[in-house]
Amino acid sequence: MGRRSIDLSHREYLAVTLPFMLSTVTQPLLGAVDTAVIGMMGEAAAIAGVSLGANLFNTLYWLFGFLRVSTTGRSASWGRGRGTGEQRRSFYLPLLFAISTAAVFLAMWKPVEAGYLWLTGPEQAVADYVRRYFRILIWGAPFVLSNYVMLGWLMGQRRIGAALFMQISGNLINMVLDYLFVRILGCGVEGVAAATLISQVYTCICGILGMCRYGRFGLPGGENQKSLWDRESVVGMIQENRDLLLRTICLVMYNNLFAAFSGRLGTALLAVNAIMVQITSVQAYVFEGIANGSSVFAGRAAGAASYSLLRDVIKKTWQWGAAAAVVMTGISIGAGDRLIGIFTGLSHIRELAGRYELYYFLYPVTAFAGLSLYGVYTGSSITRPVFLSTLWALLACLPVSCLGVFFWGNDGLWMGYLAFYGGRSLGLAAYRDCLFMKIQGRSLPERRTA
Repeated sequence: MGRRSIDLSHREYLAVTLPFMLSTVTQPLLGAVDTAVIGMMGEAAAIAGVSLGANLFNTLYWLFGFLRVSTTGRSASWGRGRGTGEQRRSFYLPLLFAISTAAVFLAMWKPVEAGYLWLTGPEQAVADYVRRYFRILIWGAPFVLSNYVMLGWLMGQRRIGAALFMQISGNLINMVLDYLFVRILGCGVEGVAAATLISQVYTCICGILGMCRYGRFGLPGGENQKSLWDRESVVGMIQENRDLLLRTICLVMYNNLFAAFSGRLGTALLAVNAIMVQITSVQAYVFEGIANGSSVFAGRAAGAASYSLLRDVIKKTWQWGAAAAVVMTGISIGAGDRLIGIFTGLSHIRELAGRYELYYFLYPVTAFAGLSLYGVYTGSSITRPVFLSTLWALLACLPVSCLGVFFWGNDGLWMGYLAFYGGRSLGLAAYRDCLFMKIQGRSLPERRTA
C-alpha cells in the first residue's frame, strides 16, 4: 500500500482551530473576574490570599496539564471508532492516573498547605485567607483532573461543540457565581472558592454527559478491562506523559527564575514585568488555541499514516501561527500605552513600562512557532522533542538572562525571555523530521503486506 493522501483545506482547519482559540482566551478572562470580584471587598489581605491560593492551584494543575494534551493526541490517532482497545486505553488509562493523582492531593493536603505557606511566608491575615480558600478548592482536584482527560478525549474526536460547551459554560457559571456569592450574598473568599468548586463539578458533569454520548466503548470490566493493559500502549503512554511533565517542569523553573530576577530589580520593575507577562500570556493563549486545533489533525495524520495530511498540518500551523503573530504585534503597537493602562492607572508604572514595550511587541513573532508547532508533536504522540526543545532553550537562556541582568538590567532579563521562547521555536523546527519518521514507521508494515 502506498502513502495515503488526505488533503486539509484552510476552511476545515479553521473550523476546528477557531473554536479552540475562543475557548482558550476565556481562561485569562476568568482570572480577571475573580480578582475584580475579590477587589470589591476592599481588603488587601483578601486579594493577596486569593492570589496566593490561586497560584498554588495553578501550579499544581499546570504540572498535570499533560493529561489533556496527551489524551487529545491518542484520541485523535484512532479516529471515531467504537469499542476498540485503543479507544478505551486513550480514555481510561489517563482517567485512572488522574483519579489516582487527585487521591494523593486529597491525602496530602495538610503538608501541601503548610509547605506552601512556609515557602511564601505571608502575613497572618493573608495566610488565614489562603487556608480558607485552599480547604474548599482542594476538593475540586478529582473533578479538575478528570475534566482534563474528558476534554482531551472529546477534542481528539473533534467533538468541538461538546468541548466548547464544557469550557465556556463552566467559566461563565464560575463568573456568575463569583458575583452572586461575593457581591450579593457577601460570602467573601469562601464564596469565590465555592463558586470555582461548583463550576468544576458542573464541568465534570458536562464531560460525563459528553462521554456517554460519544464514548460508547463500555465500562472497563471483563474483556474490556483485559484489553486496557496492552504493554506497548501503556509504556508508550507513560513515556509521553513523562516527557510532557518534564517539559512543564522546565517552564515552571524558567518562570520562577524570571520572577526571582524581577523581584531583585525593585518594586516598580516587578510590577511592570508582571503586567507585561500578563500581556504575553494572553498572546500565548491564542497560540495555544492554534496548537489545540493542529493536535487534532496531527493525530489524524499519525493514525492514517498520511504524509500529505501531516505536511498540510505543519504548513497551516506555520501560516496561521504567523498570521496571528502579525495581528497581535500590530494590535500591541497600535494600542501602545493604552494596553498597559488596562492593568494599571499608576502613571509612573505606565511610563516605566513604555521603556520596555518593544519586548511584548517582539514576543508573538519570536514565540509563535514553538507555541503553535507544539500541538503537531503532541497530536502525533511524539513528545520527546517537546521536552528536549524546552530543556535546550532553558539551558541556552540561563547565561543570557544572568549576564543580561548584570549588564543591562531589565532589558537583559527580557532578552533572556525572548531567547527562551525563541529557542523553543528553533528547537521544535529542528526536530521536524521526527514527525515524518513516525508516519514512515506506521506506513511500512502496510507496504510490506501489500
